[in-house]
Amino acid sequence: MRWFVIFADQPGAVVELYEPGDLLARFDIASQLGHIANRKIKGMWIIRPEGWRDDVMRVHGSVPAEISARFYADQRHRGR
Repeated sequence: MRWFVIFADQPGAVVELYEPGDLLARFDIASQLGHIANRKIKGMWIIRPEGWRDDVMRVHGSVPAEISARFYADQRHRGR
């Protein structure tokens, strides 16, 4: 899995985080706290490489439109 974040102090930069342990749990904690390492989160998402494209597993906050669209498309696809 890969974790990406956009910090409020750098809204134009997407940063990939490399965190040990359970990324989903860390993501959930960061989304509740609203910050990572004292940096306010604007938006973040986790993807899982799957086949020919990446599967967007989770989103939080303001994420790029493409990521949001893929996340909701993936959610609809999983529901079938």
